[in-house]
Amino acid sequence: MLPVEIRFCRPEDQAALVEIEAQGQPFPWASGVFAQDLRGEGGVFYLGAQAPKGVLCGFAVGRVERGDLLLLNLGVHLRYRRQGVGLQLLAALGETGTYLGCHRLRLHVRFSNEGARQFYGDLGFRRLLRIPAYYEDGEDAEEWVGALPLSLVRPEASAAASGSEEG
Repeated sequence: MLPVEIRFCRPEDQAALVEIEAQGQPFPWASGVFAQDLRGEGGVFYLGAQAPKGVLCGFAVGRVERGDLLLLNLGVHLRYRRQGVGLQLLAALGETGTYLGCHRLRLHVRFSNEGARQFYGDLGFRRLLRIPAYYEDGEDAEEWVGALPLSLVRPEASAAASGSEEG
């Protein structure tokens, strides 16, 4: 796992956020959305993952909504994927939500995003429902929920730590 420093994002992070977003989304957020949010106008907060050399390598966007923490976006730079950055961002987001008095973390995932669905399922999130034509392009979303505080031990990591192997 790549150790990263999690911090709140600042307006000067906008270019890096836009770059990361463009790498991972079929319909990325516009640069203006990031600018507005980073000025504090969107009612959301951004957590950034900073790699050891100071590079912003990932981000998570959250908002409190009806007592739940809603994960609006999670992105990791291509060079830093599959190194635990997303997991660390999710853990920090969960801690922030708990601090803010939330008891659940909710999120939406594109139905076609098998990797994300597997990731959240492996972490113990539950699929609540499928939302038809949720995205601009007409694709369905799935709404997932996890209890706060999050328990983010992936099953394969747990088995490896205990020395057991599953067939």
